[in-house]
Parts: sequence; structure tokens; C-alpha cells
Amino acid sequence: MRNELCVFDVEFDMHHGSLHMHPVAQIVLEEEPSYLGYLNCCESSVIAVGTFTATLYLYTLHKQQLRAPKVIAYADGPLSIPQSAAVIGNGDISYFLLGLREGTLLAFKWHNNEKVPLFNDPPLRYHLGALPVRLTSASVPSSVYALSEYVWRIDVGSQDELVMSLVLLPKPRNMIDAITVIPHVTAHPRDHGIGTNEDHLFLSTRNEISIYKLGQTRQLHSRKLTINETPRKVVYNESLQHAVLMSTSSTTTEYKPLLRIVDLASGLPTTCRKPHNLLTDNINPDDTVLCMKEWSVHRNHKIYNYLCMGMSRSKGNQSFGDGRKLPSTQEGTLLIYRIMVDRTFRLVWMESNLPGAVHAVCPHPSGLLFSSGSLLHLFRLDPAQGR
Repeated sequence: MRNELCVFDVEFDMHHGSLHMHPVAQIVLEEEPSYLGYLNCCESSVIAVGTFTATLYLYTLHKQQLRAPKVIAYADGPLSIPQSAAVIGNGDISYFLLGLREGTLLAFKWHNNEKVPLFNDPPLRYHLGALPVRLTSASVPSSVYALSEYVWRIDVGSQDELVMSLVLLPKPRNMIDAITVIPHVTAHPRDHGIGTNEDHLFLSTRNEISIYKLGQTRQLHSRKLTINETPRKVVYNESLQHAVLMSTSSTTTEYKPLLRIVDLASGLPTTCRKPHNLLTDNINPDDTVLCMKEWSVHRNHKIYNYLCMGMSRSKGNQSFGDGRKLPSTQEGTLLIYRIMVDRTFRLVWMESNLPGAVHAVCPHPSGLLFSSGSLLHLFRLDPAQGR
């Protein structure tokens, strides 16, 4: 089967209510397209064609002829297939945005005085989630909305930088199938004829359409999450948009240190399973969690997420018959949990009886760096065993 790119001139006959289409240009595509879009780029119209070979072609139309395309091959792996594209700009700088099906957003930057974007510099990369990135225009040319697992608003800031803002929406009951924006919706006459400058965001899910009115300015939002426990430590994961929460639950008969992953968009746990009880990993109830840090390891085009936890255990004062007492000492413990795909925890490493409490943990290019008393330790991960 042959793939062709056709350009038509469309005429509307308002008198008869008819539509006429006339072919203007036509070429044969050597590869199967995954995306087709019509964009304004450098004061000219560009036809963007993405293919299943992780390549983007930019065609321009001149005198009813499609000129040779500008080829953008970003070599980001076989799953990095173009899903959508958009152009945003502010002043002297513009960005060509490319959404990929594996959840990454690429941003190519160029100066507006260039007649044709050169795309010589490597793009900026933003991981928005695990679902394809779909882009839709906002009411102003310096903004665009992106949909992956969540909805993002992307703006060009005052310093010509890209600003990523998470749009806080109620969590839908089903996966979002489509998103579109209707800008500058005029107010109803009963609102005294005052027009609005907000974007109206339409989200389509299974058997449901939701409409939200969004403002143009960034605001600080807060949400109270009730967990009926005492929060102790929180680690935020920007790429996955979740928080790892360590809390304690105590009753008259039982004390539990617990681990769970919380979806910050909804405030709910990301799994229906019970929180992970640290006491099941041979942790002493008297141990104190001093620090927590996530550690992401890249191997074979995959990302493995670990949770590293430093702890202390105090040994009581030692008394002698003459009344002398030795001060209490502390031992340290390092725990490393693997965060599984189903957002549960699996203990993969436990280093105990360290000479001093583990007060700090820090991922390092050569491994995992952590302190124990007055010593620094560097652990390396064995990729073959995953520990």
C-alpha cells in the first residue's frame, strides 16, 4: 500500500452551502506516517509529517509545489514515535514542540530571525508520563497544552525559557481520550457582556465530557490529604508525579512504620493494596528513619526506581557499680527498596550495624553515596542482579 501526502485548496460556497476541494500538490511518502499537522513556523506554513521510524519531516508549499523536507531525526529509540507537534513563541525566541508516544516532550529552540529553523542544537527533554503526548494550542501564541497522564500547560517565560505547569483537575473516573481548548469564550449577556480571557478546556473520557475554565496566571494551590497517620518523610518524584510517603500509625498495642505512594493529582494512593509495613523487613520498632531519597538507574533503555532509606538505632546507657555511665551509641541501617511497576515496594538490600546513624543519602554518578557517623560510603549497583 502506498502512502501519499496530498494538499487541497478548499472553497466554501455559502450561497449553495457546498464545499469544493481542488488538489494542489501531491507526493509519495516513503514511510508510514504517525502524525500529520499544519503549523505556522518562521512566518510560513509548514506541513509536519511524523513517521514510525522516529523521524519528522517538515514540508513547505511554494508555487503549488512541496519543497524538499527538512528532516529531524532525533534518534531517541524505536518507541519514540511522533504523536503531535506545536509551535510557541514569545519575542525573539520560538520553540518547536514534538510530543512522542512514549511520553516524552522534545523542545527545539531557535531565534525568530532565522528564516528556516536549523535544529542544530539538541532538544530539551521533558518526561510527562507513560502515555503519548498530545499537544493542543492555547489562546495565546506563547502557550500550549500537553496531555499525557496529566494535563500540562507550557508557556514561554519572560526570560525566553520554557515554563511547565501542571494543571490541577479532578481525577477523571476513566482515562482521558481527547483534549481540546476553546479560547476567549464570550460571556453570557446576563454577565453584563463582560468577555472572559480564560481558556475553556474540554476533556473527553468514556461516556463523559468535562469542561473546565482555566485562568491565564499561575497560582499556588494547596490540598489537604487525610491519611489518619503521622507523616514523617516525603519524597517527591517529578517524572512520575507522585510522592512516596513514610508515616507512622500507633495504637495502644501496636506501632507501625508504613510506606505508600500517593498520587498528588488526586491525593489518593496509587494502588489499592495496603501500605508497606517496614516491620515485615526485620526493622526494629525503635529504629528511626532519618532520611529518604529516590534513586533512578538507567539500564538498557529502561528506568529502574529505587527508594533509599537511612535509619538509626540507639543503644541505651551502660551503667557500672560505681555509678559511672557510658553515653548511648548509635548504629545505622541502609535500606534500598525497588519501586515496582504496580507501585509496590520490594526490599532488595539491607546494610545494618553501620558505625553511626545514616543521616544523608545521595545518588552519585558512580553509585549511591551515604553517610554513617563520620564516614562516607559509596555503593555500586550490580546491573546483572539488580542489587
